[in-house]
Amino acid sequence: QLMKYFGSKAGLLETIFEEAWAHIFADARQAADAEDSPTGKLEAMCERVMLAVEKDAELKTVFLLEGRRVRRQNQTVVLSRGFLEFVAMIDGILAGMQAEGMLQGGVSPQAVRSALIGMLEGLLRDHLLYEKMGFPAAYDLSEVPAMLKLFLQSSLVSRLLTQHGAP
Repeated sequence: QLMKYFGSKAGLLETIFEEAWAHIFADARQAADAEDSPTGKLEAMCERVMLAVEKDAELKTVFLLEGRRVRRQNQTVVLSRGFLEFVAMIDGILAGMQAEGMLQGGVSPQAVRSALIGMLEGLLRDHLLYEKMGFPAAYDLSEVPAMLKLFLQSSLVSRLLTQHGAP
């Protein structure tokens, strides 16, 4: 039956990613729309991804351990439409921040986005490996948003940090 509906195990995996990211992106967009500041939007979006992944243990494992793995058959990585929309939304927010002079000079918004998503995925994946096999990542998940906030603060120009009372 799997072959009939999905064509292969890879097709099933792609469908799982498509369905999950469609819901996650819709939720992340709604959270971002409720925020006024660009950094608030980014933090809210990342928090929604974390919450979605954390509430479903099986999805968490598939997302964090299979999500970017190269498939042997055709040497590709599954990038769902919802994930690409999520990336595009982050890119748009960061491009706006750059246009407003909010981002540190010399770093492209896409590099900031890659670092942000990579850090989120890495923090969640390492914690999953800690839970499953004792990998040295015994931090509390409440530290993930704090790390994302620190990263975003480090990406802002120093005059903005001074204006907002950040150290």
